[in-house]
Amino acid sequence: RLPVPVTFVEIGSSREQWRDPKAAEAVARAIMAAATSPIQGRSAIGIGGPHYAPRHTDVVLRTDVCIGHVLPKYAALDAELIRCTIARTHGGVELLSIDWKGLTSDQRRLLQDTAEKLGVPIVRSGELLPHEKV
Repeated sequence: RLPVPVTFVEIGSSREQWRDPKAAEAVARAIMAAATSPIQGRSAIGIGGPHYAPRHTDVVLRTDVCIGHVLPKYAALDAELIRCTIARTHGGVELLSIDWKGLTSDQRRLLQDTAEKLGVPIVRSGELLPHEKV
């Protein structure tokens, strides 16, 4: 566990992209803006879906929900992972944004049971309306 908040930012997946100074500057500016701006919106964890998390990206871009950690469908989801992810989210978590179709029925049941025990509401990502405060 790291003693400070950490994020991962990827500039493409090839040497050509990694060496692009415009991309590097854009990432640096975005990181500085994020690190020096107060968080406005509700903090959430995104769960389900594929590696690049298109549903969670849509939630962040179209609503007032701020997703920190993303646990894709292929992650070994269990109650302890969800509990740890919530505990390690800087500032706490107000809801779980779920890509409902991007999960198996067993994963959905696990999430519903765990969220209820932890007292964290679940919101299906597709049910959030543009700029809706949940």
